[in-house]
Amino acid sequence: MEATALSLAKLTLDTLLPVAKNALADEAVLLLGVHEEVSFITNELEMMQAFLRAAGADHRASNEVAKIWVKQVRDLAYDVEDCLQEYLALDLGSVGCDMPPCARWLRACAVPSPGRMRTQHQIAVRIKQVKGRVEEISKRNLRYSIVVQPAGPAAVHDITIEHQVLDAEKFAAGIATEESDLVGRDQHRAELVDRLVSLPSSEPLQVFALWGSGGVGKTVLARDVLRSPKLRQAFQLRPWVTVPHPFIMAEFISSLASQLEIMEESRSLVFTKVVRHLRDRKYAMVVDDVLTIAEWEKMKQAFPDSSTGSCIVVTTRDEVVAKHCSTSSRHVRKLDCLSHTESFQLLCKKVQLQEAGPLMPMVDAILKRCCGLPLAVAAVGKLLATMKTPAEWKKLHDHLGSELKGNPRLEEITNVLTSSYEGLPYHLKSCFLYLSIFPKYRELRQTRVSWRWMAEGLVPESSSGGMDPEDNGENYFNQLISRSMIQPATTWVNLNDRINTAQVHDMMREIILAKAAEENQLFVLNARLPSRLPREKIRHLVLTSDCRWPAGSDVLEGISNMWQVRSLTVNGECPPRLIIPSKMKMLRVLDLEDSINATDEHLSGIGELRQLKYLGLKKTAITKLPESVGRLKFLQSLDLRGTKVTTIPQGVTKLERLRHLMAGNGMLHDDDNTISSLPSRPSCFAWRAISSIDARKLASTTTFWPQVVGSTAVTIGQHSGVRLPDGFGRLKSMHNLGTVDVGKDGHRIFKEISKLAGLWSLEITELTNRDGPEFCHMIDELVSLRDLEVRSRAGRSGLLHCLSMIESPPLNLITLRLCGHLGRLPSWIGHLQYVTKIKLLATELEQDAIEMLGDLPNLTGLHLWRMSYIGQELRLGTGKFAKLKLIDINRLEDLVSLVIEGASTPQLEWLWLKQCCRLSDDENGVVGVPLLHRLRELQIMFCGDKPKLVDLLQKQLGDHQNRPLFECF
Repeated sequence: MEATALSLAKLTLDTLLPVAKNALADEAVLLLGVHEEVSFITNELEMMQAFLRAAGADHRASNEVAKIWVKQVRDLAYDVEDCLQEYLALDLGSVGCDMPPCARWLRACAVPSPGRMRTQHQIAVRIKQVKGRVEEISKRNLRYSIVVQPAGPAAVHDITIEHQVLDAEKFAAGIATEESDLVGRDQHRAELVDRLVSLPSSEPLQVFALWGSGGVGKTVLARDVLRSPKLRQAFQLRPWVTVPHPFIMAEFISSLASQLEIMEESRSLVFTKVVRHLRDRKYAMVVDDVLTIAEWEKMKQAFPDSSTGSCIVVTTRDEVVAKHCSTSSRHVRKLDCLSHTESFQLLCKKVQLQEAGPLMPMVDAILKRCCGLPLAVAAVGKLLATMKTPAEWKKLHDHLGSELKGNPRLEEITNVLTSSYEGLPYHLKSCFLYLSIFPKYRELRQTRVSWRWMAEGLVPESSSGGMDPEDNGENYFNQLISRSMIQPATTWVNLNDRINTAQVHDMMREIILAKAAEENQLFVLNARLPSRLPREKIRHLVLTSDCRWPAGSDVLEGISNMWQVRSLTVNGECPPRLIIPSKMKMLRVLDLEDSINATDEHLSGIGELRQLKYLGLKKTAITKLPESVGRLKFLQSLDLRGTKVTTIPQGVTKLERLRHLMAGNGMLHDDDNTISSLPSRPSCFAWRAISSIDARKLASTTTFWPQVVGSTAVTIGQHSGVRLPDGFGRLKSMHNLGTVDVGKDGHRIFKEISKLAGLWSLEITELTNRDGPEFCHMIDELVSLRDLEVRSRAGRSGLLHCLSMIESPPLNLITLRLCGHLGRLPSWIGHLQYVTKIKLLATELEQDAIEMLGDLPNLTGLHLWRMSYIGQELRLGTGKFAKLKLIDINRLEDLVSLVIEGASTPQLEWLWLKQCCRLSDDENGVVGVPLLHRLRELQIMFCGDKPKLVDLLQKQLGDHQNRPLFECF
């Protein structure tokens, strides 16, 4: 009876309480009916989350008692959220949302099974325990007077007993300030000095901005510019002010007044005196370390906009802040990390080295860990100067993380990098800390990171602007890049300002690893290094290995509190006896991507992970998904790309929250753009050219190289997609779907896909002539489509026949990839106003098709791969390709000449020609390179021996104003 009453109460609340504060709490209340307890802990969870945001903002707090209490509150908040999530999972498992209302009512009124009653009882007990812990932690605060709460609205920010404000002068002095440390910055220094001294005396106030990651040398460069003799002669005043953090306007004005030698005790008068003092004088000022636009808007009130030829140089870590502060886009300069050669030059200023000495291998390894960060190279160099043996250097390399934390000689690195982290807003701190899960030197794919953030609840499901969680995740990713917390991957090509891959600086990764471990967020279990198994709760578990795991044992055996683990990530070899235990009830993310030896056996218990939202199996040996995957009611992302899975099980049609299903092998996605520049087969020189690519990708010529562009990327007619089950059209949340094999049952599959009106991205393969009408109807229904890839079965007319029948083309397309015979382009392609990237393979087009593509107003990237063009001369005509930045020509076997006419491709930055062996070895081979005023890189790779052409191009590039990179293999 009690259980029936609870179910009836739940059903009543289901109809009467459609809106509540927290979605998890609402559905939990509907499930159990323990309204008072759930309502209490829900409200407390909101307060805890608000408190943690305030605690994150008060990053200068030093009270250890408060830090411990914050840690306890955070841990309790996780437990509350887990408890509420467990209720929701039980509800979905019992009273299906897809049932008719009458069936739901009958199901709710039915007496539950003994097993369900037992589960209900356990949940009720657990929620009461959580409520007791909430009350106890509140009493603990009162008992120890941890939180200071003075009267007034500012109390919410005053969460600790004391604040620490960095001494600006001490902080600035702590950074390497020697002029000799300026390596690789001569051009920046000379250019900035010349621009400042050339300002006319009647010029209004000009603001210049230097931005880059912490420790990259912005402060050192700005100080050296301010000290230059030219500025001494050109400006009456040259004040330097470091922005205090947390920002207090009175302190900023006081520091500036001190630099101007203004003596005034009254705060109300000092501001007026500063403005008056600057108004009639020509000054050059440095404002160091501006964190936010709000800070700048306040402090710029002290800078009179008088026409005296004055200027300000702002340093910041945030690109958005830099652009906002500067008075012109031409006044913004980014400082990048040093090259390996420049890093070695800087290191040699700190420690004596012989280029062929016994320490050189370890020098290279240490410099790799410094990743070109000048502050890190200089500080590590000072420390290495005290060490004389290779063993000491190797110890520093192997234990750099602990040295950063405990060695006073490296304290300045830790201070600068930590201040970068602490300056992040609360939501970005959580997202950035999460990146500690990924191994060092790994390029982070934006979609993988964003989808995992979504699964962990780190990005909002919607925003005030109506953005989807995917857009929010991409926005957070870009914000971390803008704030210099992560850097675009070195292999990334900027075509449309969307960054697909990035990396965490190795030094910064050591900082966040320590913080994640300190907060019990992350535990890394390494096959090579013995680890003490944790006794405390852990939220994220990583198994990493560059060797074989011990045979015959379960690596997770002995880890307590497994039910609270939220993510399990395997890097490297997958343990052969890895058993995903059913007790990992709270697991939201299971990521086996790139895991060697991951097989079907590792998925045997997948159906028990009821909270799972992200399942990453990309590039594993998985051959089949178990039917039990249909129990994963919360699953959002399923990545099967690069596996041997050919059929999606029927159970997947029950996953109504599924947003991303990626499978098969596409024509190379934008997030795999590093591969697009690889040669078609391994060679010694090619291996050196692609040293930045993960070596495991290159380990097998049979699994990796056949997918490379030069080898046709995807063989025409190859079965590289998956077959979908009946009922797939019920998955209305689906946004990304591919690659789908439509070869055997295209009519049924197109009918199912056409129901997915919210689909953004679609990849299909094995298209045939008979699929035309159904294919066209599907395209008409997919009004939100942004990304389309279509591959036809080997033949002469299948692709053209289907594409030509389209009456309502997807005019919002951004990316289009086509594989198969066309001969000509359908006319509607010429009307794609928003398309930025087109990739063609085996389309057998002629010059008139290129002319049509040249008229597309926003095309920035054009990839012409094997047999996509069949003419001997490829001509980029006058006035065509107005925004093209990249043209990638690969394995056009008939191509003799590429001609770039005047006024064509004015924006072109990357020109790649690969495996075009018939290319003429004279001035007719590549015509028009001197006309490419924005050219940054020219590649002539594996085109045979072309000495005359190479000599000519070398001369042309030598005279080019940009001095483009020329790669010729």
